[in-house]
Amino acid sequence: MGSSRWLWPVVLTIAGILLIIRPWAGDLPAQAEQAGDPVSEAEELFHQAIGDLETALDATAGPDGMRDLREAIEPERQALDAAIAESRRLAHESPDDDRAQETLIESLRRKLDLLHNTLMLMRDMERGDSANAQDRIQAISGQERPDTD
Repeated sequence: MGSSRWLWPVVLTIAGILLIIRPWAGDLPAQAEQAGDPVSEAEELFHQAIGDLETALDATAGPDGMRDLREAIEPERQALDAAIAESRRLAHESPDDDRAQETLIESLRRKLDLLHNTLMLMRDMERGDSANAQDRIQAISGQERPDTD
């Protein structure tokens, strides 16, 4: 399968995001068993990072309007979950189809981006950084993708 060529940048991106969010998420989980398949391994890393971001968002969503922000992204999150489920079904039905594998990874990346940008928006709002907050809002709405500072 030719998917390992495009998969390494994805894995490195996920690893970078995990390093960023670990202060919010707590200790590293026990090492998962190796799946042997690079797409399965990348999918597992995405799920770990998404779980960490969801934990961090739950911990950050206080009574000062952050819950409203979480509720505002919920329709997009549900749409991404449906896209991930469909992409996963197609990828598992056609394990040699690179396009199906890429679509699954892209759907997972989009969910990771949504959660990451939401968490960073919360941080910017807590700091009173309206310029960065505005950039994050545009990224969440799909207008651009800011750096992961």
